[in-house]
Amino acid sequence: MSKPDTIDAFIEIPANSSNKYEYDDELGAFRLSRVMFPSVRYPVNYGFVPGTRAGDGDRLDIMVLSDEPILRGTVLAVRPVAVLCMSDQKGQDEKILAVPGDDPHFDSVRECRDIPPNRLHAVELFFRLYRLPDSQEEVQIDGWEAADEAWRLIRECAVSPTAEDAMFRGAGSPSAPTAASR
Repeated sequence: MSKPDTIDAFIEIPANSSNKYEYDDELGAFRLSRVMFPSVRYPVNYGFVPGTRAGDGDRLDIMVLSDEPILRGTVLAVRPVAVLCMSDQKGQDEKILAVPGDDPHFDSVRECRDIPPNRLHAVELFFRLYRLPDSQEEVQIDGWEAADEAWRLIRECAVSPTAEDAMFRGAGSPSAPTAASR
């Protein structure tokens, strides 16, 4: 059960992985999308927010900081603390940054400024490099926005659950938190 200041995140890629996985709704399984250079590894756990659709039509991307990798397929309550604003040739591609809601190591993390700058820089650097050499697409990193912007984006991307989201029934709705609960 989610706390008022948390939403649920579905993890597709554990931190420290050099494999990019994507959940395939039709198969109900994970598909290996790409194997990156061994020196390029996800610095965060990566997945999506169930019950959302971003501007690109996919579920809203989410990155979860943790001390240990979180297993692929895990749904966990997270507290959004920032948004990484970035774009590519397809347009805006914002990514929510969150911390586990029930991890005491992250109790004091409420905003982007509470995270060591070197961790934020590692995330930015990863997203500048992760598509190489497969694609020459330029990725533009526009910086970090605060937790309030993360909540605004989550509410903006919230949609009614679809058949694709059936496996997440009972997961915390991203539209449930209100500005008053923030």
